[in-house]
Amino acid sequence: MDTSPPLSSSLPQIQPPKVKKGVPGWAIALIVVTALLLVVGVLAALAIPAFLKVQERARKIKVAQVEAAKPPPPLDDSQQQRAIKFAEQLASDVAAEKLEAMSACVDYEAMTERVFAGGSFPSDARQGFISGMKEKKGGLLAQLAGSTMKMLRFHQRDGFPALTMRVLPTGGGVNYIDLLVKPHGDTFKVVDMFGYLFGSYSSTDARQAMVLMLEQDSSLLSKALGIQGGDRKSMDLLLISFRQMGNGDPRSVQNTYEKLPDAVKKSRPAFVANLQALQALQNEPVYSEIYAHVLEIAPTVLGKDSATDLLLVDLYSIRKDFTGVQNCIQNVLKAVGEDAYLHNLSGMAAMQAGDLKKAAESLAAAKKIEPNLVSLVDLELQVRAGNGDFAGVVTELRRFAKATGAKITPAMLGEPIYEAFKKSPEFGEWAKSVR
Repeated sequence: MDTSPPLSSSLPQIQPPKVKKGVPGWAIALIVVTALLLVVGVLAALAIPAFLKVQERARKIKVAQVEAAKPPPPLDDSQQQRAIKFAEQLASDVAAEKLEAMSACVDYEAMTERVFAGGSFPSDARQGFISGMKEKKGGLLAQLAGSTMKMLRFHQRDGFPALTMRVLPTGGGVNYIDLLVKPHGDTFKVVDMFGYLFGSYSSTDARQAMVLMLEQDSSLLSKALGIQGGDRKSMDLLLISFRQMGNGDPRSVQNTYEKLPDAVKKSRPAFVANLQALQALQNEPVYSEIYAHVLEIAPTVLGKDSATDLLLVDLYSIRKDFTGVQNCIQNVLKAVGEDAYLHNLSGMAAMQAGDLKKAAESLAAAKKIEPNLVSLVDLELQVRAGNGDFAGVVTELRRFAKATGAKITPAMLGEPIYEAFKKSPEFGEWAKSVR
C-alpha cells in the first residue's frame, strides 16, 4: 500500500505562487524569485513598495539595528528548554495554519538587518521590506502553513541558537530547515532560516531577490549574484525564467535556461530555478534524463554538503543505485540528526533493493524514535509481508484504518511483496471484511 510519495519523489515539489493581474512587474519578479530559491518557508508575495526602485545611497545603519542581527549570548539549560517549547508550539501553529501566530514568531527587524547586511540599497528599503513582510499573512513563515513540522534537535549555527525542523509539505516530499532564534522576553523569535535542501539562508536569497528587483547595470547584478560573465541579456532571461515559473510553466523555464551562457547556467539562481522546473517534469521521458544529469552536477554548483545529499536521493533512486541512496541518507542523518522519516526512507530503499533485513532494521530504528509517524505504515506492512507475518499484516491494516479513517482495499496492495499474502487465508478473511 502506497500512502507516501515514491522514493524518487521524496523532495518538495514545485508549487508556484499565485500572481494576481495588475501586480507591477518588479513585484511579480520578487514573488517568483523568493518562491524559487527556498522551496519551503520562502519570503513569498512580499508587498514591497515601488519606491524601493529609487536609486540613492542607503542611510547609515543605526547601532541598535546592527545589534539586532548579532547572535545572542549562549543559552542556559532553562532557555534551551524554552526554545524547544517555542519550536513545538510553532510547529502546532503551522499545522493549524494560524497565520497571525506564525507571523508573531518572527523578529522582522533582525531578519531585515541580515537581508541588508553588506549591501547598498535605497534609503527607505529597510522599512519597506519590514512592512511588506508584516503585511503578508504568516509573514516569513507563510509558505510553511499547513505543513507537518517536527523539531529534531537544538544546536548552534553560525553563533545562533538553531532548531532543526523536519518539514513535510502538503504537496509531498520532505525538507529540513534550521530556525535561527533569539530570546524575546520569556519566549523566542525567528531571525532567519537555513534550508538544507539548497544549503542557503532565507536572508541571503531575499537579498539576491532585492538585487534583481533594482534597476542596476548587468555588471553590478552579476557581481551581487555571484555570476561570472552575466550581461544584460542574460539577466533579462533570468528574470523571464522566474516569471515563467510564477505562471506555472516549468517547460518554458527549462527552455529559457538553455538559452543562458554556460557561466550563468552555473549560478545558483539560474541552476536552482532549472532544477525545480525539471523536478516538476521528471516523470516525462524527455525530461527525466535531463533531470538526472542536472542532479549529477549539483555538487559542483551547490557545494558538497547535506543539501546536495538530500537532492541526490532522487538521482540514485532514478539510477536504481540503492547503495548510493543509503549513503546519501546516512550523510543527511549526520547533518540534521536522528530522524524517523529518514530511517523510513532508508527502509523503503532497502525494500526496493530486496534487502529485507536492512528494511527491518530501518523500521525498528524509525519506530524507536517516532512510533506514531504515519509514513511508517508502508514499511511496516511490507516488512511483515516479507517475513510471512500475514496475521501481522492484517493487524496493521486494521490499526491504520481505525487510526486514520482511511478506507483500505485489496487493490491498494499492488507491490510484489504482497503476492504470498494475497494467497493466504488471512488475506481472504480481511478482504471479505473490507468489502
